[in-house]
Amino acid sequence: MFNIDEIKYLCSLDKGTFYLSPRSTYEFLIYGDIDHFEIMIESDLDDWIKDQKLLEYKYVEDSLEVIYFDEFFHLKVRSLKGQTIEEYLKTFDFNLHAVSIKISKEVEKNAFACFKESCYSSWVDPFNVKDSIKEGFIRPMHYKDLEKNGGKVFKMVHYMMTHHLDIEQEVIKEMKKLNYEVNASVSDYFFDLINQKKSYQYIKLLDEVGLIDATYPIVDAMKTVGTWSKGLRNLESFEMMMSDEVYFSDGVYRDIKRALVYRFSCGLNKYQLLKFSLLFKDAYQVMALKLNAPERYEDSFNSFCDYFGFDEETCQYYSQVIKSCGDLAIDMNKKRITLEEQYDFYDEFQDQTIEVLLIYYVQQIECENNKQIKDYVEYLVRGYINKYCELQSINNTITTMDIDRHALSDVSLTLLIEDVKKKIYYGNMRYDRKSIIRHLQKMIDEKSS
Repeated sequence: MFNIDEIKYLCSLDKGTFYLSPRSTYEFLIYGDIDHFEIMIESDLDDWIKDQKLLEYKYVEDSLEVIYFDEFFHLKVRSLKGQTIEEYLKTFDFNLHAVSIKISKEVEKNAFACFKESCYSSWVDPFNVKDSIKEGFIRPMHYKDLEKNGGKVFKMVHYMMTHHLDIEQEVIKEMKKLNYEVNASVSDYFFDLINQKKSYQYIKLLDEVGLIDATYPIVDAMKTVGTWSKGLRNLESFEMMMSDEVYFSDGVYRDIKRALVYRFSCGLNKYQLLKFSLLFKDAYQVMALKLNAPERYEDSFNSFCDYFGFDEETCQYYSQVIKSCGDLAIDMNKKRITLEEQYDFYDEFQDQTIEVLLIYYVQQIECENNKQIKDYVEYLVRGYINKYCELQSINNTITTMDIDRHALSDVSLTLLIEDVKKKIYYGNMRYDRKSIIRHLQKMIDEKSS
């Protein structure tokens, strides 16, 4: 039985026919209850409100927000403005917005519920999509509209992600036939998507229906040299690795998460940029760029960054991470790396250390067939991340100590701190607060005397 107290109350007011909005109807279909109560009315909002006994109401854009029951029942009311409900539902792009429930005093032959006040409830389902919604599938309603505005497909995938929906193979088959046009930026949708734990499966879907090529032509060029499929595999490997919370030790896992949460001024975070880098690390191969030269900042590279809405800071970060991974591929060929080389590695990459290591590691587990080599690289990368975390801890400890800094310039003090970090890292000095302060103060006194 369709038994919702709020609907019973609205029926008792005897204000004529009304319709549950697509949003409220969707919630009822999926959850059996309604969290966001919205109704559609055939009359004008001003006319509807005249005879209502309301505690509070206000106009917000094209709707009316009403509160009943001493703030217990919040209702949003919209007017159909001369449209029929069927005409209104046909304007939507996807099935989850294309169905409504009619609540009326009129006796309905196809009514599925009747309240005490003789309010009849019936489905308004012009596309016959109610069952597909209940089964958890999303469907486009107007394929040609998707073709003319490919950005709507990103919106569809966004709905899939937020509502945990699936898509039928017959729908994918139809979408593959479309020649998409993307006339507006979809960067917000793309990076919102890539910020999700399982973005790989959604990006793969967008690629399968042909939207990635239509949106980012550079991907089509990457496919000719095989670097796009490699990027997809790298992204999948990384997401599987990060979904396993025991893959790294607890401390290292927390440090990785902490490092990747950093947000740039453009709004993107390191987690998004790292995953983007895994996808597009080898994009330079189909651009007129020199990997290890100042020409990295030439117009073609900046255009690539502009393509995805990067600002100067984000573009520079991305290019540095890509170059660092190229450098690392050379350095890692050595079978044994000394403690001094480990420190130099940290000193060179600083805040990018974890990203560079993770990208390199993901690429190695993808490319290497030799288990012995894989095991060695895994050991090396985990060791580097542990060392990085250790050095960050040392650095944070030293820089927060109460030291008499006035006798030295900032540069001189920084050099002293670096010297202490090295001594601790190499095992030539105890890692405790008293020893560090005593040693630093002694060096400061010697410098200032």
